[in-house]
Amino acid sequence: SGRSNHFILLFQVVNFRPESEVPWGISAASLDALVEQLKGNSSINFIVSMEFSRPYDQKKKDGQKHNAQWSIEIEPNSKLRSEWVQILESQGSGQTISMPEAFPSYLLVPNEGAVTVPSPIVSAIQYNQDNYQRPKNASDRDWFDTVKLSLANSTDGNVWITQTEHPSQYTNVYFNASKVTYGIHRDRTYVQTIAFVDKAFPSFFAKYLQGGVIAMYISLVIVVGRLIRALFTHSPIEVMITEIPNPDFLLKICLDIYLVREAKDFFLEQDLFAKLIFLFRSPATL
Repeated sequence: SGRSNHFILLFQVVNFRPESEVPWGISAASLDALVEQLKGNSSINFIVSMEFSRPYDQKKKDGQKHNAQWSIEIEPNSKLRSEWVQILESQGSGQTISMPEAFPSYLLVPNEGAVTVPSPIVSAIQYNQDNYQRPKNASDRDWFDTVKLSLANSTDGNVWITQTEHPSQYTNVYFNASKVTYGIHRDRTYVQTIAFVDKAFPSFFAKYLQGGVIAMYISLVIVVGRLIRALFTHSPIEVMITEIPNPDFLLKICLDIYLVREAKDFFLEQDLFAKLIFLFRSPATL
């Protein structure tokens, strides 16, 4: 990835380390409360949140941010819920829990607004498969990666380990993440997503182009169209002058106005000027 003064390159490969940055700091009482909540029937969601930040703008004194989040309901009395209870009650046991359709491999960061998924790529993944016919009732997120979580012991406390797995029904449409190059667990891979980033307009143009690139091009076409139309058409005010059959009478009034002004007969000049204005207001009399 890279950046210039005003623009960010078209895509970025984002790699997250599989280990959590800090140990999981939860008290024993809070952990017990979480386990009891999982054993109950209350609504619980697994949420994946992301935030992309653009370079700091010195003029605006701000750096634009784009956010998105996806949630998965952990339904009561389900196998997934039981697995969460087991992994929390036996921390460090090496158990792994899988959250299907939880993490997008491709993202679209617009020039403003929330992060979304790139529709053309999603359609290519879901409908251009040689050996798989996508069911009509399939989830919109069936191309999302499965997130695999485990809770490992470390010298500083419990640490969450995250790995992702591409859906098996879709092939040859994903870029495999590289393995980590540090520590002793080099069999782990980075958690990877590829973000397609729309170019951000310079601050000078941003307030005029808030509708995006499409709105900018539409405005440009409209302006150019009006300029071309102005070259080949005449306004109604000009038509009644340029297309008048005999302009001699109109020209005579203008000359008379000039002569009476030179003679300083201002009352007559006012009458002639009123007659001229009347003719302009009533083109039919011309």
